[in-house]
Amino acid sequence: MKCITKRVWNNNQEEQLVDAINNSALVSITDPKGLIISANEAFCQISGYTELELLGKSHNILKSGIQSDSIFIELWNTIINKNIWQGEICNKKKDGTFYWVKATIVPFLNSFGDIEKYVAILFDISKLKESKDQVIRVQNKFKLFFDRAPYSFLVTNSNGKILDCNATTETLSGYSRNELINKKISNLNLLSKTDYSYLSKVLKIQSAKSHKIEFLIKTKKGDNIDVEILPHHINFEGETIVLIIIQNISIRKKILKELQEKKNDLELLLYRSGHDLRTPFTTLEGLVNLLKIEKLNESSFEILEMIETVLNDGKILIDNLSTASLMINSSITNDEINLNKLVNKVIKNLSQIEGFNTISFNINIPENLIINSNLQMISSLLQNIIQNAIKYQRPISTIHTPFIIINAFKTASGFEINFKDNGLGINAKELDKIFNLYYRSHNTIEGTGLGLYITKNIVQKLNGTIRVKSILNEMTQFDINIPNS
Repeated sequence: MKCITKRVWNNNQEEQLVDAINNSALVSITDPKGLIISANEAFCQISGYTELELLGKSHNILKSGIQSDSIFIELWNTIINKNIWQGEICNKKKDGTFYWVKATIVPFLNSFGDIEKYVAILFDISKLKESKDQVIRVQNKFKLFFDRAPYSFLVTNSNGKILDCNATTETLSGYSRNELINKKISNLNLLSKTDYSYLSKVLKIQSAKSHKIEFLIKTKKGDNIDVEILPHHINFEGETIVLIIIQNISIRKKILKELQEKKNDLELLLYRSGHDLRTPFTTLEGLVNLLKIEKLNESSFEILEMIETVLNDGKILIDNLSTASLMINSSITNDEINLNKLVNKVIKNLSQIEGFNTISFNINIPENLIINSNLQMISSLLQNIIQNAIKYQRPISTIHTPFIIINAFKTASGFEINFKDNGLGINAKELDKIFNLYYRSHNTIEGTGLGLYITKNIVQKLNGTIRVKSILNEMTQFDINIPNS
């Protein structure tokens, strides 16, 4: 092994060393009292002072005032005791702007061991300091967002050990941050054993897609709170951490419960309204049939026909109320339906409404077409569309015969029904409104506007689609596609 011995610098090499330092650092030299006796070009350039302006001055001329005096007291105590001091100093330029330096201050001793001068070798670290400050600002901003987020954030490892949490979590749980950090969720009595067992599995399994999970947590005070959590697995520095976002859903659950109760009340109201109205309407219908047997004059018979028309409209409204109550109900039963027979039955039931006898029906449905769907809903759907086509027909004439064409066939996913008529049609500007509740065409004030609204909701309830196209005073076509249940 080659031994490297200490070599003595000759004068020329010492000059080269000084030149190297001068070209790479800011250098200033002070006397034992701390007054500047020399400053290199780099020092003058960054400070904004000429060497002449600096000579005889202390470094206080550069003092920024943003650092504590204790730093400079420590600096002087170090160097007057003949030790080297190192640290970061914020200086102020002649123009008043600040800059940061990394400083090394070395006391030089004479042959008697006394301090002859101090040499300060400085490096400009303003950009580095600015970058660090930027990082700190970003960290502080993130911490602010993290703490003030409206949702609770809980950071754990895959074993359920809590690594961090925000202020919202403290408020929600009733535990302080110190009580939560480094504790396992299982040791805090936040969850039941069953819920924690499920959560522990979720924490260990990294999924490509996070799923919301509902839990009931117990606060430190013993209150029960409904929450929804969304865990996100994150790989950080070779370790898997889990960010659990927790949302208090107690109010939402309460509102949903109240809505469900109102939904049940509405369902019962619609059902009872339809049921209670059906009895007097049936009685009235029987009385009308009895009166038809009697010998009536022409005007009385016309009045009777008007009453009968109102009765039929009322019966259709009752059917719609019953169907509406069925749609509110979440469970739907399916029936085996012969579609051809059902269409003909619906047409027969509509035979008493005004304008029926002037319509020519063309039904193209296989006699053995069997579908599986809800009978009441499909009946209501057929009744509303066919009734609309009858009601909004164009008057019969020598050149115009009103018609309704009904086609139906099975598809790969279910069945499709097409209705086409040559009636009044629908204005193009109103096509996107016809399914709105209580919609009425500008061309008429008849009807409740409930029929097509019910129809659309039936199709949606059965997971189907409905399309409509129309040409004013020429044609209207509805295409309904319903999948198998």
